[in-house]
Amino acid sequence: MLTSIRAKLGTVFIGFLLLVAGSVAATFVALSIHAADALVINLAGRQRMLTQEMSKAVLGIAREPTSDYQTELSETTYLFDRTLTALLDGGPAPYGDETVTLPPTTDTAIRAQLEVVAELWGRFRRGVETVQTAEPESATFTWAVREIESLSPVILQEMDQAVRLYETAAELKHTRVRTIQVFLFASAVGLLFAGYLLTRRTIVDPISALETATRRIAGGDLESPVEVVPTASGEVRALAQSFEGMRHELVISRLGLEHWAAELETRVERRTAQLAALFEVSAEISSNLEIQRVLDLVVEKTCHLAGGDVAILCLLDPSDKSLMMAAAISGPAEAFIARPQAVIQGFTTRVVCNAEATILHEGCDCPVLRPNFRRSHLAVPLCIGDRVLGMLCVGHQEESRFGEEEVRLLTLQANAGAIALENARLYEQVEQAAALAERERLVAEIHDGLAQTLSFLDLRLDVVSGLIEGKDLSGVPEHLVLMQRTIEQAGHEVRRLMAGLQASAHPPRTLEELLRQTVEQFMEERGVDIELHVKTGQPIRQPPEAHEQVVRVVKEALTNAHKHAESARVTVTLERQGEQAIVCVQDDGAGFDVTSPPDGEHHYGLKVMEIRAEWIGGKLSVESAPEEGTTVTLRWPTAEE
Repeated sequence: MLTSIRAKLGTVFIGFLLLVAGSVAATFVALSIHAADALVINLAGRQRMLTQEMSKAVLGIAREPTSDYQTELSETTYLFDRTLTALLDGGPAPYGDETVTLPPTTDTAIRAQLEVVAELWGRFRRGVETVQTAEPESATFTWAVREIESLSPVILQEMDQAVRLYETAAELKHTRVRTIQVFLFASAVGLLFAGYLLTRRTIVDPISALETATRRIAGGDLESPVEVVPTASGEVRALAQSFEGMRHELVISRLGLEHWAAELETRVERRTAQLAALFEVSAEISSNLEIQRVLDLVVEKTCHLAGGDVAILCLLDPSDKSLMMAAAISGPAEAFIARPQAVIQGFTTRVVCNAEATILHEGCDCPVLRPNFRRSHLAVPLCIGDRVLGMLCVGHQEESRFGEEEVRLLTLQANAGAIALENARLYEQVEQAAALAERERLVAEIHDGLAQTLSFLDLRLDVVSGLIEGKDLSGVPEHLVLMQRTIEQAGHEVRRLMAGLQASAHPPRTLEELLRQTVEQFMEERGVDIELHVKTGQPIRQPPEAHEQVVRVVKEALTNAHKHAESARVTVTLERQGEQAIVCVQDDGAGFDVTSPPDGEHHYGLKVMEIRAEWIGGKLSVESAPEEGTTVTLRWPTAEE
């Protein structure tokens, strides 16, 4: 049974091809029959003309017996006799300049009519032969002429009847051929209609049903099954089964995706909470500038964020490459072993020397933690760039407590702690340098002022003592007055120094002044062409801490423009917009793709600037593109002190 589309359509196409071939063959046959019938009818019609020509030639001979009439009579007699024989029994017949071969006549009526003509022709031919052989004026000649004249109309009439019979037979053949062609055409139309019904029932309707099913699937309806039309062909059934299998796979995939999405959402929420907590912790740590307080905050917050029982921060001693163990700790006291210094060995080598985060379980050789608090142990390096400051460790009493997520979280916390620690160290160094510079200034002031004054008074005392010993008292009052004036001058100098110390402790400087000083100092030190535009109207006066953060952001942006962007020209703009102040640092350097931030120190510097902006309640934005320069913009509220 035909079940496939190929077999069904192949049958329809072959049937249609056979019908077309039959129609073409019938047409060719009809054309051949028509040509043969036309030839026979022409020859039969020519017999009538030949009869008339023979009668004409006989009458011509009777009037004037010349050779031309004799020749014409002989030729027409030969043509008539040969043609009649070919029409009756088949064979060659002269036709113009060529000879054609006719089939014998099989039609009974036509053959009977031709036999009548043949009988008349026998009598007519005997008369023609008598005319050709007898003397023109003899009784035999006269009888022959009269015989021909009497037979000629009869032969013409009988030949006309034969032609009509030929035409009737030819028309019957044409009718039969037309009937065959009409039948073939009707069969072709019927076959096309059957093919249309077959195509619609086995292909179009089932595929329409499949299209509806696929639209349901595309619209999210995966519960309704893919139904197969009963009249569908084998291929469409196979396609429907494939769609049904696809629907089952999509259902399974959707369930898997929903589960994965729920799990991912949970992980994202947990990760977001961790990062938010990490940001708050980093901000709190960065806001402190006392080293020990920074260390204590780092371990305290790390223990909470990483979910550990204990946390330790060990600092690297750069002088002898050893670790100052437990510079800061968080956890129960019984978890720690007192050991101030340790040589870098074991797992600390990977952490400190190779700057690699390390997860250890049983077998950790930490010299500070007791064994039951290091069943799970995670250690990450404290790094500033390529410089390692120490390591940050978290321990837990349960095994396999830490994974890659805790490694990333603790690494971020360690980086923030390292920055805060480095800032605290730098702040301490700056304070020490400022104190040293102030002491040196005081020494110079005292040496040039008060010390010189005291030396002068000592000399005057020696002079006065000499005058008194020499009992020359006339000059003593003058020296005493001079000494009194000198003492008053020394008092003024001391008060001036005290006023200078007070002024240096609380400098009433505006942000505009600080930015001008920063830009001038940077231009002098780095040789960079910087334009400063101040459009604030009234000076911005805020707490020194806020001014310090703004200046540090500008310094970092200028450093990045000089160091990373290799800018030839930098513009710094300070302006107000309502209740906000805006400082913008724009360079014409190499720029970078903001969707793929740079790695390393430059990337970290951007993070630090963002933290400083958050510290003063502001927002930092960076606009850049490769080969189009960089624009760093800081916006913050201008609540003045």
